Amino acid sequence: MKDELPPGTIIGHQYRVIETLGRGGFGITYKCEDIHLKFIVAVKEYFPEGMAERDPKSLDVSAMTGSDDLFAWGLKKFLLEGTTLAAIQHKYSSEFIVKIMRYWKEHKTAYLAMEFIDGMQIDDFATSHRITSAKQVEGIFQSLCLKALKPIHDSNFYHRDIKPANILVRHSNSEPVIIDFGAARQTAGGKSTVALLTPRYSAVEQYASQEDMDDEGGNDLCGSFTDIYSLAATFYFIIKGQPPQDAPSRLLSNNSEILAGDDSLSDYSGDFLRQIDWGMEPIPKDRPQTIDEWLQPTASTSKVKKTKADASKKAAKRQIDDSVKTPPAGNKTTETDKTAVIAGIAAAALFVLAIVYNLSEPKEELPPVFASTPKIVIDAPKPEPPALKPKKTSWIVGIESAEWTPIYVLPEIKKLLQKPNSSYELKLHADEPFRVKTEKGLAVTKADAKSFGRSNGEVFLKSVSGNPQKVTVEIIQTD
Repeated sequence: MKDELPPGTIIGHQYRVIETLGRGGFGITYKCEDIHLKFIVAVKEYFPEGMAERDPKSLDVSAMTGSDDLFAWGLKKFLLEGTTLAAIQHKYSSEFIVKIMRYWKEHKTAYLAMEFIDGMQIDDFATSHRITSAKQVEGIFQSLCLKALKPIHDSNFYHRDIKPANILVRHSNSEPVIIDFGAARQTAGGKSTVALLTPRYSAVEQYASQEDMDDEGGNDLCGSFTDIYSLAATFYFIIKGQPPQDAPSRLLSNNSEILAGDDSLSDYSGDFLRQIDWGMEPIPKDRPQTIDEWLQPTASTSKVKKTKADASKKAAKRQIDDSVKTPPAGNKTTETDKTAVIAGIAAAALFVLAIVYNLSEPKEELPPVFASTPKIVIDAPKPEPPALKPKKTSWIVGIESAEWTPIYVLPEIKKLLQKPNSSYELKLHADEPFRVKTEKGLAVTKADAKSFGRSNGEVFLKSVSGNPQKVTVEIIQTD
């Protein structure tokens, strides 16, 4: 392609380009020869797709019109990848993390020279029948946890882009190596404005905007538990032969199978399967928070017992949801059902948020908001007294992308209050998708999905498109 360095090009006064190995969102990787030492290396060039262009004569790289600031920010992050790898390798000298040899600036961009891994992606390794036993899979998992992720996390970094394409298995000894630290960031310091996602392998917290982090990184939603989810999802693929659902879908309607207790997987140890199940918990606080915690057999056993019980309840609920589209008339809602469901509706599509932090019952005695769920009625229903005529109210809120805007839902609910413990449904209508946040923490929207989230506090909105927009807020009494 015209954007790639042509074969034979000398870069860094040391490396001759042989061929292009691949392209990513932020760079191009070349297979090169060290012209002095006569061995093969991989050289990664900063060339953000859609933001950069190359002069065909000088080979200099420049930002496209309007991309100067983002190009400069990405260049700084790219060089941070080099210092990240160098710092980790200096401290741990791990054979399971790709080695950085040199980084430098040239052609108005930057380059990283790394060891060339003669191997194949771990998913290709698994599907090409090179894995001969369950014990081999568990050994690779242990190596990645203890000799790759643990050193990374102990250095106060996390990778943020663990996936099959970023784990290579060496042909020489069948040992795994983690590569591509372009998304890695330190747990303190540095501001990120871009969320890097790999559907089916990225954790749900990575779907949230990173633009709200302060300059100290204090509001970052990701952590060691984020890498744990992605590694667990990778091994789910190796075990089952297919990737799991993407994280938002699993949070809304988890159809991924629980591995522990599956008779068809009896070759694997129970501890290992429970660790994968636990690592793939959709809600961050329900996952192991560190590698050491994850690898404790007793911890994973206790956590997954609850997971399996919850999965059975979810399966039963899905059957009800699929067969009954509207709640039976006259059904009363129990106190435990009185939780908030917040639906963001954009034009014909339904955007439903899922709250992923602190899903406990509210401490304040506020009238809860909820969307009725279908109920199984066993006994014949008793006659109910005439219900009060449902009340509703609506208003328009202007939102923008710079700041979160409260919609003041609680004062409006109090105006509608007819009796203690009334229940309400909150709907949000707009022409475009929008972000939603509550006092519980992270909110994630999913198109054409149905689910339930809990909230008893204020709701905040923010534009996704970057342009101001109007959102119609509607509150309807449902009992």
